[in-house]
Amino acid sequence: MLLASAFTAVSWNAPVHSKEKRRTERCAYELVSQGIPADMQNYQPFKDTTITRDPACTGHMLRLPAMGTSTAYEIVEVATGERVLRKTFPLRRMGYGWDITERTGTYLVRMLSCGSSGEFQVTIQ
Repeated sequence: MLLASAFTAVSWNAPVHSKEKRRTERCAYELVSQGIPADMQNYQPFKDTTITRDPACTGHMLRLPAMGTSTAYEIVEVATGERVLRKTFPLRRMGYGWDITERTGTYLVRMLSCGSSGEFQVTIQ
């Protein structure tokens, strides 16, 4: 269920349980974009999204994708105004994994890359 050119959080691996039914796996989530449609007026390429963490996982990672020749992310916790992440990386990297295991709440994500930029909110539950 992806919206064209909107960042959407998707889970890309499921937890694995041991025979004792204990939580043993890290879950990963990814922000996904499909590109900007040429025929839409006043189109916003970024969309707020919510990540609902799987309680069966022991850890949680959100992958921030690389876009353009260089990508920079700045993430600020909305409630406190505290900057919790600032990361820049080149295209040849596959992105960056942000550990959200201990995070809850709403975060303002500012993304800047060659050819695309904007801001949106990610709520982590």
